Amino acid sequence: MRKLKYCLILSFLLLLGTNLFGQEMDADKIKPSYKSEAGLEDVRKNEAYQFKSYLSLEDELAKISDYDTHYLGDEVAKRLKALNNLYVNRREVAVGFGDSHTSFIKPDILNAIYKIDRFYKKAVRKDNISKKLAEEKMTLFLEVGLVLFYESDSENFEKSLRKNSDPEILIQLFEKVEVEQL
Repeated sequence: MRKLKYCLILSFLLLLGTNLFGQEMDADKIKPSYKSEAGLEDVRKNEAYQFKSYLSLEDELAKISDYDTHYLGDEVAKRLKALNNLYVNRREVAVGFGDSHTSFIKPDILNAIYKIDRFYKKAVRKDNISKKLAEEKMTLFLEVGLVLFYESDSENFEKSLRKNSDPEILIQLFEKVEVEQL
């Protein structure tokens, strides 16, 4: 009985030791920057996403009267409210248990902007980026989002956003967008 107990304890310690050693070996293989290598192929392409726009941002922002506060300021808050007004469609439901039904138009763009917003919020809080730079970048990305709402041929860009969940890659994808104002 005593030999069995020692044998079990010894085998348990050996298994535990090999498991810990294996985890140390895997930790050396982890790349710190990006979560998925597959998403980098869209960023590495030298081509930009080009769109033409007839949208007047001033007219779109003039429609916004009440908006919530935002950690990056009123300009970002206005643009975020305008983006939500366009992309989020809420309808009253006549039959059923719920009061309203929510649907999203081009959810890949909307989700990417939300992820970037959360990324900048954490980065500003940790002082990894200045608030002014985060505000400039976020304003630019929100304006791109507003323009892309009216674009019918944004499928390639949306597909690239859909493939990636890392905010750093999403930021690089949004930086590759070129909008020609007509």
